[in-house]
Amino acid sequence: MPHPERACDPATGGTDGRSMLNALLN
Repeated sequence: MPHPERACDPATGGTDGRSMLNALLN
């Protein structure tokens, strides 16, 4: 799994990456 910074990028994480990042932040 890419780093949280890269998870925000559609090229690496996409929507799933954002969802997981949001879950970690929340």
